[in-house]
Amino acid sequence: MFVLVDHGEGVRLEAVATFNEEITATSLADALNGVLLDRYNAIEKVNQLISSSPDSVRASVTRILPALREIYDKSPRDTRVAAILHEVGRPAFGSFPVSNCTGNCGCEDGCRDDCQSCDACENGDCEECLAPYMTPRTAFMLHAAAEILSDQSYDLAEELAEGSFDDTEEGSSWPLPDVVVKLGPKFSREMARSFEDIARDLEEGRLPFPTCLSEEIALYRSIKYAKHLAEDENSFEEELEELPKSYYDFDWIWLEEIFFEDLDFLELFGPEDKKIFAPKNLRNLHYWFGPFGIRKRDRYRGFGR
Repeated sequence: MFVLVDHGEGVRLEAVATFNEEITATSLADALNGVLLDRYNAIEKVNQLISSSPDSVRASVTRILPALREIYDKSPRDTRVAAILHEVGRPAFGSFPVSNCTGNCGCEDGCRDDCQSCDACENGDCEECLAPYMTPRTAFMLHAAAEILSDQSYDLAEELAEGSFDDTEEGSSWPLPDVVVKLGPKFSREMARSFEDIARDLEEGRLPFPTCLSEEIALYRSIKYAKHLAEDENSFEEELEELPKSYYDFDWIWLEEIFFEDLDFLELFGPEDKKIFAPKNLRNLHYWFGPFGIRKRDRYRGFGR
């Protein structure tokens, strides 16, 4: 197994470890790419894969983990190659867990495969296993919702740019808040990308923690719409059948507790707040799309449409 590194003299290939079986090396490489992409539970998967490896292998892998963990936050653009490498033998959202075993819950068969073979853990009866932040089927449905709302938002932005948008009908600005639509097509297009960013996070196995106000609103509306889609038994039935089921699937209230410290942004939907925004005030662009903290989006990522 190899890693691409740059110590200041250009990119080169370095060996990390040698394995007797190709599947072992491939699985570990996939898990390490998950760390690079900031995937949920990626570190735990790496540790699980190397738990029975020789000390030299564990030391080599552990040595590169800190550097891999820093890359996505510092320079997400540098992870593009890892993003296009598909996971071997798994559905697109299979990197998310079905439960959240602590590693010592006392299953008869041990805590292998995230306790998928344990009836108590699978049914939520284990007092040690915790609810995962995201399951494969929840991730799929939330991704579908974000994709649909992104497309609808791009359509709306195009109508605004062409002057064909009709605001006389109730709910015509959906899925964008009325205040964003009033700020014009540029704001609407930027917010369409916020839905898109939420979808890309899930697609690449990351938890979609919002990085700005616009993404908070996009994630909130995606969760609400995903709940609506999940209540329709015929929605994506075939796709969902390919993903592992979990006792914790489609817990939308749990997602709101995880991803939002508060719901203050909902006040922006009120009519009284529309007065404080002016399309010509460029500060509003940063207010909506400026990053909260150190985690930032790749500014070169472009728009889906």
